[in-house]
Amino acid sequence: MNINKDYIQLKNTLECEFFAPSKADHINIKCTTEVPSKSDTIDTYINLAPVVTSIIAFVMMYITARKYSKDYQLQQDSVKRDKENLFRESELNKIEKFYGPMKALREESFVLYQYFAIEEKTLLKEKGKTFRTLRHLTQSNSNSSDEIGIKKFSSHDQSILRSILDVSDKNLKLIEDHGGYIDNPELHELLGRLTAHFRTLKLAANGELEGMSEKLESIVFPREIDGAIDNEIRKIQESIKNYDTKKKYHPKSKSIKYYDKNFQDYSLNVNNTLKLTPFGFKTPV
Repeated sequence: MNINKDYIQLKNTLECEFFAPSKADHINIKCTTEVPSKSDTIDTYINLAPVVTSIIAFVMMYITARKYSKDYQLQQDSVKRDKENLFRESELNKIEKFYGPMKALREESFVLYQYFAIEEKTLLKEKGKTFRTLRHLTQSNSNSSDEIGIKKFSSHDQSILRSILDVSDKNLKLIEDHGGYIDNPELHELLGRLTAHFRTLKLAANGELEGMSEKLESIVFPREIDGAIDNEIRKIQESIKNYDTKKKYHPKSKSIKYYDKNFQDYSLNVNNTLKLTPFGFKTPV
């Protein structure tokens, strides 16, 4: 059988026809195959473009979100560190600029006082009485001496008392210049009593309060001040140690009554101010 093939290509369709002469009826077999055109491919690409664009956009958004999340976390960590550093710096400034110098000045005054008016302290102790510098400076002379104020003491005691008064002046300046670091109301009150004592003592040393000893009996040195200062330093150190941005350390505030009741324990703990000596208990000016 002879087979003739005719191929006819029309645009996007490939057609082929097979026929064979025979005694039977003429038989035609026709097949058609479509060939995609360039325009169909372009249309396909155009249809897929929004999907591809969406996928790319989603990927970029994800990458950007991850980067932003990391940057935000780094920023938050930096802010947290800055807050912690600022808090620590603020707390350390309280010690470095006020409580530390105040404690040092109090210790200096305490040491000087141990060698001041030894004879007077011994004499009063034998009589069962306690020596007080302010009382001694302001009481009227029982003898014919015209000496007043600091002149009532021996020359070496006068020198020591002048040094003590110089230290008191430094205390006053420190309180005036850096009192803003104090955030304890009770301590403010104690310091008020301390400054009143310092100022009155200086007036008495200058002989300006002669004969007023009885009226000035209520002006006394607040012995609990050393323990209060030491307590504030420990509180600040503990606050720094336990600092947390969400939960800060806030020790219970002490009251004046508590300091008054426990000043002996505080003083003993800080500088042994109540240690028994040949002249009785050690006490500040």
